Amino acid sequence: MANQQKQRGSSNPLGNLTFIAMAIGALILLFFLARIAFNIVYWIAPFLFLATLVIDYKVVVDYGKWVLGLFKMNPLYGLGASVVTFFVYPVVAFFLFGKALVKKKIGSMKDQLDKKVNGEYAEYEEIETVETDFVPDGESLINEKDLIELPPIKPKVKQAQPKSNNSNEYEDLF
Repeated sequence: MANQQKQRGSSNPLGNLTFIAMAIGALILLFFLARIAFNIVYWIAPFLFLATLVIDYKVVVDYGKWVLGLFKMNPLYGLGASVVTFFVYPVVAFFLFGKALVKKKIGSMKDQLDKKVNGEYAEYEEIETVETDFVPDGESLINEKDLIELPPIKPKVKQAQPKSNNSNEYEDLF
């Protein structure tokens, strides 16, 4: 019993320091990994902009229109967006590239769905008419003596329906 109290009561004051040092080391490692990744994206960014322009140039144009719209709405916001775009252009390039890829994928999926719903266009071939099919004005392919005389059509007589005591307007329609 006394032995158990000794173990609980005695704690190493440097024990927590080890975990704190490990957490700081992990954060420093994450910082250097993020720095390396940002440097890679920094050098790839111009190629990403070019790829974005090739895939869908409207994405870049729309982004420029959005920044100009911010200038018109609030010049301070427009200036801030321009400065942020200038300093973090690798992130902007990566974002615009991703947006262009997503728009392209959505467009192709929309085309596939349209083909499933409406079907594909069928190829057709024009058939030239034969001269015997041509009928000049005033002539007919059917002889009048071959026609059958039909009797005249008799108009239908509307039958009166008996009215019930608890009838409503809906039943009167039938």
